[in-house]
Amino acid sequence: MEKLWDIIVKAYEFGKLPKHTTPYLVARLANIYNSLKLGDRPEFIESDILEILTKCGIKTEPSGIGWIAYI
Repeated sequence: MEKLWDIIVKAYEFGKLPKHTTPYLVARLANIYNSLKLGDRPEFIESDILEILTKCGIKTEPSGIGWIAYI
């Protein structure tokens, strides 16, 4: 979760987006982070987010046409 938080802070505070991402994807990452902090299991369909979450140690599993993130 700390790695994900660092990515979000760098994007919002310094404008440094991870490779191959857009401001929309960073906003989705922030939504996913907040949901995970609340204990939820957020769903998403963006495959670029899947790669970032995996690198940050967030577990994911397929769900319908997308994925579910969980800790």
